[in-house]
Amino acid sequence: MRMPELLVYGRAALYGFLLAESARLAFLGSATFGRWVGDALTLLAINAGALVCVAVLIVYAWRRQAFVQAQRIALSGRVDLLLGAALGVWADFLVAPKLVKVHEVVARQDMAWAPLFLGMLVMALLSAVVRDFVARRAKLQCQVHFLSDDEIEYEQEDMLGVAKQAKEFAETVMAVGAQAGLVFGLDAPWGTGKSSFLNLAQREWRRSDATVVVNFQTLRYASEPDLSDRFIRELCTAIKQQAFAPEFAPAADRYSRMLKGKTDVSFLGFKLSLEPSAETIDELLEDVDVVLKQSKKRLIVIIEDLDRLEPKLVNNVLFTVRRTFRLSQAVYILCYDAEMLIAGKEEGTRARDFLEKFITVKLSLFVDGEALKKFLQTDWKKDAARFPLVPADTMFELSGVMNVVAEMVGGKKSHQYAPLLGDLRKLKRFVNAMLAMQLEKFDLGRSDFDPRDLVHLVLLHLRYPGVFRRIYAEETEGRSGLFSVKRGGDNNTANLRNEDGFDEFVKTLDESAKFLVTQLFDVRALEFSNFNQPNEAVRRSRACFNSDSRNLENYLKLIVRLTAPTDVETFALYKEAVTAVIAGKRTIKEVLTSDKFSLKYGLRVQDEFWRVLVSSAHELPPLQAAEAIDQLVDALPTYPSTEDGGRGLRMRSIFSLATLLDRVGYGAPRSGRIRDNTNVREIGERILGEPSKFSPSLIERIAAPGRGALGWNDLLGFRLVCSIDREGSLSNVYRGLLQFEDPNASGGGDVPLLALNSLRRLSQTIFKLFKNTYIEANVNFYLAVDEVPDAAIYGAAEPPRSDDGTAETPAVVRAAIKTFVIYQLTNNLRGTGSGVGCGVYDEEGADDQGGIRTAMTRYLLEFCFNPTVRPDHALVFGDFCVRSIRESAILVLGEPTALSIETTLTQILPKEELAAFWLKHRDALRRDLLQLDRQVVSHSFRATYKDKLPMVFSVLDSMTATIADSQMAADEGLLPES
Repeated sequence: MRMPELLVYGRAALYGFLLAESARLAFLGSATFGRWVGDALTLLAINAGALVCVAVLIVYAWRRQAFVQAQRIALSGRVDLLLGAALGVWADFLVAPKLVKVHEVVARQDMAWAPLFLGMLVMALLSAVVRDFVARRAKLQCQVHFLSDDEIEYEQEDMLGVAKQAKEFAETVMAVGAQAGLVFGLDAPWGTGKSSFLNLAQREWRRSDATVVVNFQTLRYASEPDLSDRFIRELCTAIKQQAFAPEFAPAADRYSRMLKGKTDVSFLGFKLSLEPSAETIDELLEDVDVVLKQSKKRLIVIIEDLDRLEPKLVNNVLFTVRRTFRLSQAVYILCYDAEMLIAGKEEGTRARDFLEKFITVKLSLFVDGEALKKFLQTDWKKDAARFPLVPADTMFELSGVMNVVAEMVGGKKSHQYAPLLGDLRKLKRFVNAMLAMQLEKFDLGRSDFDPRDLVHLVLLHLRYPGVFRRIYAEETEGRSGLFSVKRGGDNNTANLRNEDGFDEFVKTLDESAKFLVTQLFDVRALEFSNFNQPNEAVRRSRACFNSDSRNLENYLKLIVRLTAPTDVETFALYKEAVTAVIAGKRTIKEVLTSDKFSLKYGLRVQDEFWRVLVSSAHELPPLQAAEAIDQLVDALPTYPSTEDGGRGLRMRSIFSLATLLDRVGYGAPRSGRIRDNTNVREIGERILGEPSKFSPSLIERIAAPGRGALGWNDLLGFRLVCSIDREGSLSNVYRGLLQFEDPNASGGGDVPLLALNSLRRLSQTIFKLFKNTYIEANVNFYLAVDEVPDAAIYGAAEPPRSDDGTAETPAVVRAAIKTFVIYQLTNNLRGTGSGVGCGVYDEEGADDQGGIRTAMTRYLLEFCFNPTVRPDHALVFGDFCVRSIRESAILVLGEPTALSIETTLTQILPKEELAAFWLKHRDALRRDLLQLDRQVVSHSFRATYKDKLPMVFSVLDSMTATIADSQMAADEGLLPES
């Protein structure tokens, strides 16, 4: 039997004495003020004031957990300490006569002191209560939210389904009888939720009044010189907080001094040694154990983070804990990751072996892949209360990526994803990376980003920053480096391959990095081959492609710069619209008139829409196919006639129109890309017109009067596309035009002959319309082109704002239209690979004697260029001559010569007729034109009459003289001999 702790009882008596004396002084000091209040105020006011003061005191005591401490004292059953406090009160009554003078001084003080002290006390308590309330209610307004990696406290927060196991473990620990040195070992990898598991167990333990839980954070105190002292102080603090055991502190102090051993003190040069008491460690441990038994408490000591310490520190902690094993009321739980302990090789192995000697019962925690998958597939809106830090809407927007990750951790390759996503901490880190990128603001389902590729790249960014940096360095700013796949060699352009050196680089990586890189870029893992070529949707979405569409660079910029392509820059926008059109959910007109497809975003939006629609044309039902053809024809005037480094959007749309006709301008789809092609004549009927089916014809619609000269440019461009000798791929269009003339035409045979026959009716129909519009109406086509307003040339698009001289001006467009249309109508070249000219054909019939060229020659020379019709027709001829300089330079790929100029002129007009025209009008034309400083512009060409007309006129003079000489020789040959 040990000697009682007299200091504990003395402290209880002192508390009783001070409490009684304080009450006495408060009563004496406030008596006068109390009488005044009773006389001056009503009973209701007095009660209200008292109620306010009492309420403030109660709230303050509640927030300070005074009632919890009082409950602990009451439940302890320590009547002896209560009697000690009563003795202190009795002592106050005995000492009161000795303090009479002090009491009289207090009683004589001004009564204002009483409300002053009361007000100060109430204000201090109320201020603390209000500040605590405001601090708890205040919420930080933030733009970005993240998943917390804090351990969970409550069962409803359990996302891995460990609550049941934690409860069973807690019950097992509680059921174990008093046994000295009982140690449970909790072995689990980092991130598997050891701390959360223990928190759930602690909630079970704390429901019982018979347990005291001590959570010793070894990592927090590892650097302290005296770990034993810190351990005892943590025990003391925990017991004082969770149980009323006043004897524990003195016993713990003695135990701590015993562990420290002898202490040396220096004073005035003298060194003194202070020895602890003669008690042994066993006796002190017995005192501590007795205190625990008397308080009927079970001590549960949790030692965490052993695997985060150096091996030597692990041994130090274990030695400290071992010295307390005599406590029969204590149970120890050691938490660690055995794999991390042995990572320190030899020292780590010894530390693990030393640890295993302490453990009585070992429990291992594992992460269930199904639990991770369930977490990733959480109904975020329904379970929003479980994740208060992140708005449910934000997490819901990421559900697409989360479902992909769920498939990864629960799929066939889950073992390869385990080091990357195999525990909740790694998953939260990944999700937080997604939140940092603000991916919830991007609709990934309607973007070109492939979710799996995005996940792989983010994992590389998080786990292997060195590899990610190399990818970024080689694949951004327009570069295509080691990682993006390339097309095959010259003899195998369809095949995809990895860059030379890719395999060698992959060999240098560890297993997880190698897995990620191969999943992203290795064509063997991607399963691309000659027999499995990726379609456009794959080419526009997978990260391995980084050439034209710059997919990989877009991924990298999203991760690093948090920027993504806009909707109008994504293939998905157009694919979704086309899919809706094919399904009949939207009409093409609705798509083109919607805001996202407005030309205010640039020409690309509708250009890309038509490109995707044409590539998917084989899926169009007849109704949607007809609408596509009609809408494209109607859209032509809204597109600019300017070029953008090649064929402009308007001319590309003409080719798209011909392609649509070839693919869906007839029949109905049967299966896949196959359509019923037994009636391709329907294409010819659409183009040339069939009153009972297609009226007006495409020819009439494209060159409708309201479209003016621009429509004729479109129509002659369409005709040129339909020429089979240009090695195009519009076989059904060619056959349709042939069968419109001859239903039995097969479309096979000599290509030049096929080209000649297929374009005959088309050319004659076009010329007939041109003749009605311009020739018979006496309208100069060249002047009609000059009257085309700039707004019509730009269509619905914004005019270019570039002032660097690279933008194509309306004047250049007009010059190109004049040259192209007139050349197509007068050209008499047959199928030579550049198209059959309209000038080959007669206005009617199949003799093909150049009747259209003859009619055009008369129109040009007798009307358009004739200065006697109108003075400005001379300017038309002058412009025509100056432009021939530019065309002749293209012909010889250099400086124009007299021969090249003559060739250029006679491609449009027959030499004899042109010479006759010049002979008739040259004097007037020289007089009117050579004196002018008129400027003519064309593509990359700018010249004046003064500079260029003399050269052309010289060529015309030469042509006239040559013809005159030939005519004279011919005439002389006809004279009879003398």
